[in-house]
Formats: sequence, C-alpha cells, structure tokens
Amino acid sequence: MKLRKQYKLGAAVLAVMMMTALFSSCNAGWEDLESVDTSNNTSQISDAESLPKSDVSSSAADKPVDNGSTEGKLDLFAAGDNILHQMVIDGGKTADGGYDYTGYYEYMANDIQNADVAFINQESPIGGEALGISGYPNFNSPFEIGDNLVSLGFDVINQANNHMLDKGAKGVTATLEFWKKYPQIAVLGINASQEDRDTTRIVERNGIKLAFLSYTYGTNGYKTPSGQEYLVNRFDKAAMKADVERAKKEADAVVVSMHWGVEYSTTTSSEQHTYAQYLADLGVDLVIGTHPHVIQRVNWVTGENGNKTLVYYSLGNFLSSQIDDPLRMLGAVANVRFEKKDSKTTITDAKITPTICHYETNNGVREHFKIYKLAEYTDALAAQHGIKDFLNPSFGREMTLSTMKNICRNVLGDWYTEGK
Repeated sequence: MKLRKQYKLGAAVLAVMMMTALFSSCNAGWEDLESVDTSNNTSQISDAESLPKSDVSSSAADKPVDNGSTEGKLDLFAAGDNILHQMVIDGGKTADGGYDYTGYYEYMANDIQNADVAFINQESPIGGEALGISGYPNFNSPFEIGDNLVSLGFDVINQANNHMLDKGAKGVTATLEFWKKYPQIAVLGINASQEDRDTTRIVERNGIKLAFLSYTYGTNGYKTPSGQEYLVNRFDKAAMKADVERAKKEADAVVVSMHWGVEYSTTTSSEQHTYAQYLADLGVDLVIGTHPHVIQRVNWVTGENGNKTLVYYSLGNFLSSQIDDPLRMLGAVANVRFEKKDSKTTITDAKITPTICHYETNNGVREHFKIYKLAEYTDALAAQHGIKDFLNPSFGREMTLSTMKNICRNVLGDWYTEGK
C-alpha cells in the first residue's frame, strides 16, 4: 500500500514534510464513439515520493522505504482501457462548470487504494479545454480525469495508444505539461525529448523496483512531426530490446504495456503472439495488453532461456460508453504479486478479475456510469443496463449476468473464478 501525505500545502511546509518522510519511519460500437533520479537515465518513484490516496477508502499503516532490501512483496493492480467518450465526459460535469469522475470508480476504489502499485491505460490525450474537450473520433479529455486518477490511487498511467495523436503533437505536449504537476506519477509511452524517451520509468515499493515500458502499434494514421518521433513509443523490436536490456539492469522486474490486437476480437492475433514471444525471449516478467476493447486470454510464455513471462493479452474496457454488444461492457483487472527473496524477484501469484462497465439511459442519453466487479454485479443491475437500448441483433447477445459469466468461462478458461 502506498504512503499518504497531504499535498495541498505551501511549498515550505511540503519541503519539511518530505525531509521528515525521508529520514523517519515512512510509513463501439464506437460512439460519438515520476523524485526524478537522472542517473542511469532512470526516473524512479519511491514510497517516500507518493502522493496521498483519496479519502474514498481507509489506508493501512504506512510502509517504510527500504531501498536495500533483499526481500519484499509488491501487489500490482492493472486496469485496461479508460475511454472518455462524449457521454462519459458529459456525465462528469459539475455545477461549477468543471468535471469530477471519481464516482464512476467508487466500487473499484478499495482495490486501487489497497494495491502497492496501480496501473491504467488512459485512452486519450489530456489536453484540457484549450484543445477542445471531445470524445470519439478525436479524443481530448478534461484535466480533471488525470486529477481523479491520481486521487483514486493510480501510480502508473499509460498514454501510448492509438488515440494519442488525435490532437496532433500539441495533444502530446499538453498531456505531458499536465502531468508535470504530478512528478510522482509514472507516465508511460509519451516523451518530451529523446533523452526522456530513453529514460526508464521505475516505481519502487517495499524494496522492489518495477520498471515500466510501453508501446503502441500505431496512432490511427496520424504521424509524429519529423524529428519528434520520440513523442510516442511505437512497436520497434530494436528499441524494445534496448529498453528491456536497460530496464533489467536498473530494476528487479520489468513490466511492458502493449497496445495491440484486433478490436472487438476475443481471439489473440499472430502479431500479439509474435511480440509476446519476443518479449519473453528478452526476459520481460509481465505484459499488460490493451486495445481490443474486449477481454482476451491470459497465459505464461516461455522465453528462450527457460524464463516465464506472464501475458494478459487484453484487459478490455475499464470505462467506456460503447454500444452494440454486451461483450464490450466486460473488462478485467490484472492482480499480480511480485516477491523478492534473496535478491531474486518473481511473480508468485496472479489472477484476473472481470469487471462490468455499467450505465443507464435516459431518453437515449447514457449516464450514471459505474464500474463493478463481475462477482458483485447482479441480475437486477444487468436488467437496468442501458446497452439494452443499443443492442445490435447481429451479435446475438443479451445483457445478462449469465451471458457475462459464460464469456469469461469461454475466453479465460481456468483463469476465471467466480469469487471476488
């Protein structure tokens, strides 16, 4: 679990608190579809640099920083595509003209809070009003979504995805500028310079250092300006190899986010298999897949040196207002435990927890968005789900609890359990 500190304080008070912390016991149907250690090119975030969790749940005792530890445990929570379609955006409007999306995540908040490290794929630039708030097809989200994700307890934000250039290079620049206000957050896949591109994002908890890398297959045909190819990390085996080799020297384990696969297909593609094997051969520990907007299988891939790489091929949608097929309302979160013993770090436990993105409709408007664990979802909620008004008969699926469970059984196999 991450440390809690007050951050809405004056600079002088904050400085005193930080010094104290360091030297004391710190504990669609598409609808209207990192303190920074510059040595070794490593951006490192430790327990002492974490901002507080939000007040949506209680926090256990703070844990001390132990950079030299040879043992420890770290629990990672990873969520899939967080997509702000226009109706998702509009549903978060507040009376004062701003936005607040924390209520959408209230039933997942404890899990986010209680994880040592929490990851999410933010499927849009966060450029704010100046670039025009918009949903599909050219996304740009309010600054508040970033603020909300931090307050909820997310530590790692992936921004390498196919919508990252929806507002051009200025969208990437604006997003990077926004994230400067949260230097303790590891922002993946977008970069301000080549030097930034070649800097490993590392998060440290409980004496374990996790390195995070991130890549996307493309950006919907939009190209980065000549000379600024560093802006968004794209698939490039040579670059991946260099990144992984560097990360393995700097951290205890390596996690790679891959934006890949075929949209709306629960079947993994040959490209996914090729890259999964390549990353396993490089010695990556964990792969988190996003992009298909539906869940896909989980499995261990054996690398050329006999090592095992755990691959979550797709976590599906965490938040969206997609329509047509209930399958698109079904997402999942990855729960992975890393353990360090005798200076060797391995994955000792892992599961996948299916989720449902719920919304209701009012005169055709999708609203009241909530994310539930499938194990906590009910037949009554399924009957109220607004997707029933937007079903495409050609998919042949109704929005029922049994339908969602059957999909999980078929796609996830033995990885699916109906417990929480």
